[in-house]
Amino acid sequence: NLEWCNSSENISHAYSSGLNKNSKPVVQLNKDTLEFIAKFPSIATASKQTNEPEHRISASIKGKSTPQIFKWC
Repeated sequence: NLEWCNSSENISHAYSSGLNKNSKPVVQLNKDTLEFIAKFPSIATASKQTNEPEHRISASIKGKSTPQIFKWC
């Protein structure tokens, strides 16, 4: 069965269903204790669910910034 959707909905579906092979999982840790908090399928998903800007998550993963609220890897 086919459904009509716009480009944004199509891309969102590809990420949520695992069809997009370019995304990499992201792990959220407590910045002080390094305790595991959550795992997300992509930086975009982590950003949407935590309200942390994508550029800050990416910089933290690359080691280019100090963690503000969470450590990401």
